[in-house]
Amino acid sequence: MKGLIIKDFITMFKRIRPLNYLLIAAATVFILIYFKGEGALYIAIFLPVVLSGVPKTLMVYDEQCKWDKYAIALPMTRKSIIGSRYLFFLMTAAAASVIAFIISVISSVLFPNEGFSPYLIAVISGLLLAIFYGMITIPAGYSMGSNGGPLAMLLTTFLLMGAFYVLKRLNVDVEALLVYLKDNLLLAGIAFLIILGLVSYNASLYFYNQKHS
Repeated sequence: MKGLIIKDFITMFKRIRPLNYLLIAAATVFILIYFKGEGALYIAIFLPVVLSGVPKTLMVYDEQCKWDKYAIALPMTRKSIIGSRYLFFLMTAAAASVIAFIISVISSVLFPNEGFSPYLIAVISGLLLAIFYGMITIPAGYSMGSNGGPLAMLLTTFLLMGAFYVLKRLNVDVEALLVYLKDNLLLAGIAFLIILGLVSYNASLYFYNQKHS
């Protein structure tokens, strides 16, 4: 499994053009300059989400070069193949959150009026949101191919927006509900992602076995 994770990192640095990283860095600097302290909050939330798409990009490359046909011939189980993709994704999301945290620390020093609590909440929210999207897009990629991940991500976003719209139409005070649940919201979110992760992993394994049976 370790070798598969190393392979993914090597592929990521070789296949994803340096220009893409420069564009992300330039956009980050622009947001910090234009929005000041508030910009770091946007970065903390959306940077992990953006980088959570890297594993899906690697899945497309693997599909193009027929990597899976070679991988299943290696002396490793299919559970290891799928598990390595999830571990790589979690490591990518965690690395993005660490970068977002460092940016938040710098922003809190430059703009002390904001306080650090909003930054910390944004970093945690960005990490949890990235994990949520990853657990949706990875099995979608195994089941529907190269277009599955983006389609699932788009559909999930619309469903979340629709859920908030329905709550608003029902006159449910979403902000008040979040305040009421704030003491247990983090634990509930982590518990939900653990359950979602187990379902996602088993779904990916099922689709992979179906594809290579």
